Amino acid sequence: MEWFHLGFPALMLIMPAGSIALWCYLTGVRGLTRTMIATAVALAGFALSAVLLGPDVYRQSWFRNLWAMGGFFVLLWGFGMPVIRNAFQALPEAPRTISLKPRRVELFRGAFVWPFVAWAILSVSLIWAPGAVWARCLGAGLGLMGLILLRVVLPFMAQEPEPTGGPDPEGLAERQREFRRQRTLFMYWLMVILNLFITGMVWLGLSGAWVGAVGGSMIGLAGGLFGVWADARRYLLRKELASAEMQA
Repeated sequence: MEWFHLGFPALMLIMPAGSIALWCYLTGVRGLTRTMIATAVALAGFALSAVLLGPDVYRQSWFRNLWAMGGFFVLLWGFGMPVIRNAFQALPEAPRTISLKPRRVELFRGAFVWPFVAWAILSVSLIWAPGAVWARCLGAGLGLMGLILLRVVLPFMAQEPEPTGGPDPEGLAERQREFRRQRTLFMYWLMVILNLFITGMVWLGLSGAWVGAVGGSMIGLAGGLFGVWADARRYLLRKELASAEMQA
């Protein structure tokens, strides 16, 4: 477990800089210096405190969470997000439109049917699953709530205001539509897989905690990478529109 006590906080401290670095790579934006310096200082502080305080302290959850969660949010919101925010603010304000005609959620036929069928089958199978009754009911309840939430949230995502105009408004609208379709598909599959996984977690038995931690981390990482890509794509569309208007 030593690797977890030391590796998990270190990884959480690195993640904000890694995410912002990926965003800058995708967009061509510069300005990583402050984020990298802050990350190096945080890592040095964590390593020094772990050495000075020793295993009796760094193995405790309060110490691990203080550096992992506290450090993560300080680095993300204090040094990472300002890079993205400043890049957007440097672009000219773009007119945005909300479609008067409701946009369709572009998914395949039965996309909101088969997950509930799969959930029902999994829930019935929990009668024979190991573990306490409350754990089985909790997993099934959380899975159902997540699928219902997905059904409600996706249509709202499709109605978000989008930049419009420029010398090629139809081309921009088509690129926005493709971006919206990709974003919707990713969110759909991520949430369906996550909630079906939560529903059937008790089937994992004693290893469920470990598999759940690994599975949850992988889903969280996938969601984070998707968020970075989506923000980068949104920025590039705004930049494309601003460049086209300046040239017009």
